[in-house]
Amino acid sequence: MKASIAIVSLLMVLIFFFAINVAEASVIELKYNFTEPVIEKGLENYDVISMGLPKTSNAGLPVLPFKPTEILLPYGEELENIEFILGNKTFIGEGFFIKPGQVQIPSCYNGTITSTPPNATVYNSSEEFPPRLYSSLPVQDLCGYKLLFLNLYPVRYVPKPGEIWYYENITVVVHTKEQGPRGGLDFYRGLPEDRRRTLEIVDNPEEIKTYDIQKPKKAGKRTSIVDPADSYDYVIITNEALNSSNGEYTFQDLVARKNQKGVRATIVTVERILNEPAYHCDGLYGDGCAIPEFNDTAAMIHNFIKTRTRTGLYLHKGDSNNMRIQNCYGYVPQCVTYLCRKKL
Repeated sequence: MKASIAIVSLLMVLIFFFAINVAEASVIELKYNFTEPVIEKGLENYDVISMGLPKTSNAGLPVLPFKPTEILLPYGEELENIEFILGNKTFIGEGFFIKPGQVQIPSCYNGTITSTPPNATVYNSSEEFPPRLYSSLPVQDLCGYKLLFLNLYPVRYVPKPGEIWYYENITVVVHTKEQGPRGGLDFYRGLPEDRRRTLEIVDNPEEIKTYDIQKPKKAGKRTSIVDPADSYDYVIITNEALNSSNGEYTFQDLVARKNQKGVRATIVTVERILNEPAYHCDGLYGDGCAIPEFNDTAAMIHNFIKTRTRTGLYLHKGDSNNMRIQNCYGYVPQCVTYLCRKKL
């Protein structure tokens, strides 16, 4: 009898535990509707397709519309998987030769500009392009708000025989799970300006309520550069040579002017950042050393910025050798120097 009671009690505990874990997971479902594409004849007899959306621009590949999405994940949860529910797939026609993307040319270029030809492998294929329905970035962090960026490709192009189809709607179903112990640092500050910026860009603003009930975490641990108790509105990141250069206007003049106007400003050099172990790939604020790029100069500056959670604006000054954009893909709001380090 006692054994039976023990077994029943154990089962009830397991069921209760399972129910708690199910409750902690979330499902976000967003439906995106699309209008029928408009196809016009362009230069060099190429067909140009439009539907009120941004377009891809990869050199030599068909230029097609895509839908950028910005999805806010619930507080304390991480991405588990993504599903897609496809609406009616409508046939537009065949015999189309979609314009290929062109190699990007600087506006200051004075040489001869030649047209980028279509990629022979793609344009001679009978497979749908693009091969995937979507592309994505790793989940990004906007002052503690977790954002999932997806690009949806509702238009399907079959180069041979030039068919064009489109989905009338695509429903994105995002499954999340409770964030694990290695879910990353929590930079949620609970500031009104952070909330406002997030609401301006996300497609599911109702998810913001999961953040509103949280208490901002205490400041992180101190490094040789950052004191968590300090708060700056404006941080200049440059190298020692530029920081110590003399001229009519210097960085010190800029900082003095900012402080005079009530904007708390300071200067941090790249050399100081590189000499702080906490910003190395295996340091307190590192992302691990599995990928070599996670321990280069850009990665360490990125890790430094992560510790400055109470800073409003950064000014990066330098040349292409020490202040460089690294691995930015697709449509990404604020796709700036140190945000998009991770490759797809």
